[in-house]
This record gives sequence, structure tokens and C-alpha cells, in this order.
Amino acid sequence: MRKSLLGFALTVSLVALAATGQDPSPTQTPFPMPTDTPSPPVLVSTATPSPTPAFGLSPGAGALSVPPTPNESPIPTPSPTPIAERAAALGESDLGVSEEGAPVFRIDQAVITALLQNPAVLQALEQIKLTKGVILQITAQALPQIGPSFNWDWTDPNLRPNTSSAIVSGAAVPAAAGGGVGGLKNLRSDITYQVNVTGTQEIINYSNWRAIRGSFFQRDSAYFALRNIVDQTIATVKTEFYQVIVNRELIVVQEDSVSLLESQLKDQQNRFEAGTVPRFNVLQAQVQLYNQIPQLIAARNSYRISVLQLAKTLGLDYVPGTRVRLPLRVSGDLSYIPRHIDLLAALEQGKRNRPFLKEQRANVLNQIEQVHVAIGSWLPTVNANGGGEWQSGEFNSSFGDVSKGWLTTVTGTWPIFDSGMAWGKIQQQRAILSQQEIIRRRCSPGGAGDSASGFEFAAE
Repeated sequence: MRKSLLGFALTVSLVALAATGQDPSPTQTPFPMPTDTPSPPVLVSTATPSPTPAFGLSPGAGALSVPPTPNESPIPTPSPTPIAERAAALGESDLGVSEEGAPVFRIDQAVITALLQNPAVLQALEQIKLTKGVILQITAQALPQIGPSFNWDWTDPNLRPNTSSAIVSGAAVPAAAGGGVGGLKNLRSDITYQVNVTGTQEIINYSNWRAIRGSFFQRDSAYFALRNIVDQTIATVKTEFYQVIVNRELIVVQEDSVSLLESQLKDQQNRFEAGTVPRFNVLQAQVQLYNQIPQLIAARNSYRISVLQLAKTLGLDYVPGTRVRLPLRVSGDLSYIPRHIDLLAALEQGKRNRPFLKEQRANVLNQIEQVHVAIGSWLPTVNANGGGEWQSGEFNSSFGDVSKGWLTTVTGTWPIFDSGMAWGKIQQQRAILSQQEIIRRRCSPGGAGDSASGFEFAAE
């Protein structure tokens, strides 16, 4: 009995060994079976992490891979090229236009170039110079003005009237006989001249003083307009700069989409030739590919337009012979820097520091002064003139025999009735003042609303 049991156990053991030595089927997952018998040693190199070791079995038994332990780090696979690097490597065939010889701009270089060459910034600078000239012109009208004047005259003796007597010591003396047409007219000088040095000064002129005050507000408005244009130019350059980067990377995305649809179309054609799919699958893949190609063309066109728009904002000059290449090329990447800004504090700071609101306030103050300038048309004005005069003698034109003296004149005007001309000027300036106040009231809450919508959009 004991021998039969021993033989049965031996038979079962042989059958189990034969079963474990068979090749695994394709549907089975190979893994090492734990056994109580000692396994042969496995030699593993300690120099570098080895790939998955396999048990060495007989040729007919196949090979079993050992799964990696939890402590082992997986082998790093090569990461795909980022879109930014692929976009930077795009060539003429990908962009549809050449960039050879085009200057490369970073974001800081683009901003500096725009501030130096942008037409709007240059016009704002010239507007400041213009307002300074207006201040000098209007202020000079209230200051003394001194200038000489000269008058020289020559008269032909034949044009003088004939006289028969001469006046000597207050008594008429007959002309000398044989004097012909001479007489008194021959004693007068043919040349007369007069030299004046005159100074003028406004004493009372209400319009001019209020115009001087208004000119300073014009200068302030020009300064704030420059700051506003500078802020807008910087924001526009940054927006257009990063839009160029986005459009360039969108070309890579569209090219990948076209390549994917081309591979799908080729796969469907192979399947159709093998008879596994109907003709409809091939047509559907063609339609998808042909619908994607226009998007690639649009992406290239958007990139070219964005580059040209950025070049216009930077104020770059046109170079002859550049019809087939872009005027510039950008260098940079899209980076996100989170900033925590309080909405209410930002709104208050914008109302307090925004240059556009300060510009509108200066325009309102200037227009108030212009209303007073128009009111001055009703008020009197007083001017004073004074200076010296040198006048040649009647019978001698020598510079040593001249008459000289001082002149002083005070003139005043008061337009009591002008048929409504002054009232018409006042009405015009008041209407312009109302327009400026409307613009200021509209811009003040509108600026805050624009800032609020901008921050809400950024938060979303």
C-alpha cells in the first residue's frame, strides 16, 4: 500500500514538471512561478541598470522575462521635440516665404525699437514741441516788444510846385531874377528820411492772460497724451510679438494635422486594396485631408500678416527688393508668469494714474480758459506805445542836421456793439467745453469698466 502511494505521488510530480516546462501560449501572461526548489543563480551586471533579465532555459522551452522591481526606475524614453523648437526650425518651404537676412528681434529689442521709431510716438513728441512754441508765442504778446522802423524817400525836383517868392525871416521875398523855374523849390532837399524806435506793451487784455493759462494746460495735455501713446505702443508691441509666436507654432500644429490625415488616408487606401474596408472610408479620409489643407494655408497667411503688422508697429523702413521675404523675425517663447492683483485696488490705481484720464482733465481745463478768452472779446483793451524818432530836415538831409524827440501813445478799445460776434464765439467755446466734459465723464467710468473686464477675463 505504501509503495503504491509513493508511485502515485512520483507520477503526479513528473506530470507537473512536464507541464511547467512547456512553452507559454500566446494568450498567457508569462511570469515566474514560485517554487520551493532552489532556482539557478542569475548573473546581473552592476555597472549599469540592465534591461529586463530573462531566465536562461533550453532552446525548446523559450524565455521568460522578469518584471522590474518597484525600486527600479524605468528607462527614460526620448521626449518629442517641443513645438517651440520645431517652430523655430521652420524653413521657407514650411512658411511659404523666405526669412533669409531678416533681423531678429527679442521682446525687449522690439519695445525699444517701437519707442524710437513708432510714428505715433514721434508725433506725440512733436506735439509737445508745438505746445511749447504756443506758450512762447502767447506769452510774448503780454511782454514788451521793441523794434526800429525806417522810412526813406526821394522826390524828383521837377515834381515840386513852382513858387515866385521865398520866405525869409517870416517875410516873403521875391525870387531872384534869372532864376528860371528855381526859387524856393531848389532850396528843399530831394531826400527825406525818418527813423523810429518804438516799444509796445499791453496794459489790459483779459483774453491774452487767459490764453496764457490755457497754453500751459495744452502742454500738460500733450505730455499725458505722450505717456498714453507710449503705454499703448508697449502693450501693442507685446501683443503682436507674442501673436507672431503663436501663429508660427500654429503652423506646426496644422502641419502635424495634415501629416496625420495623410497617413490615415494612406492606411485606408491600403485597407481598401486589401478588401477589408469599403470605398466610402477612402473618400471620407480624402475629404478630411482636403478640409485640413486650407487651415494650414490660413495659418501661414496669418503668420505673414502678423509679422507685417508688427513691422508696421515698430516703424521699420521698407527695404527695396524684400517683396519675397519677411522684414523681421522674432525670437522668444510663450511663458506664463502668474500675478496676483487685487481688482478693486487695480481699479482705483487706474483711475488715479491712468494718463488718458489726466489728458482729458487737462483738455477740460484748457477749454475753460478758451471760454474766458472768448468772453474777453467784450472787455476793453489798453495798449501803450513809446519810443524815439529821428527825422531829416526839410532843406538839409545830412545826418548831423536831424530833428529828434520822444513819442508816447496810449490807445484803448472797447467793442460795445459788434452785432453778436463776441457772443457767437462764447457759444462756440461753451459747446466745445461741454463736449470735453462729456468725453471725460464717459472715459472715467469706461476706463474702470475696461480694466474690470480685463481682469475678469484674465482670471477666467
